Amino acid sequence: MAFSFYSSLKSLPKELNEASAIYGFSRWQKLWQLELPYAAIGLIWNSMVSVAGGWFFLMACEMFVLGSRDFRLPGLGSYLQTAASLGNMTAIMWGLLVMIGIIVATDQIVWRPVIGMERPVQV
Repeated sequence: MAFSFYSSLKSLPKELNEASAIYGFSRWQKLWQLELPYAAIGLIWNSMVSVAGGWFFLMACEMFVLGSRDFRLPGLGSYLQTAASLGNMTAIMWGLLVMIGIIVATDQIVWRPVIGMERPVQV
């Protein structure tokens, strides 16, 4: 996400920077009214990829062994890992259904409205 924001800043048209200087934008105004809106699409898509990567590592983060201690945090990742270790296919299927439900709900509630806000206005 940092590289995406940096890339957006580097590709910001010179004219927009000049316009913000002409209008006397403070550094804070320039960030909020020029740079963040210009970088929004890249930040949104990189956020989506980051969340997807987080789902990939869910099981490893919630359940791990350190020395002689076994750490199991309550959560979907440890539930799925335990079900897989026991070979309980019913529990695995329920866990996968819950995971798919969470992913679809996150897409519908968070990402779609945010992406919809970034579409250009049709005149």
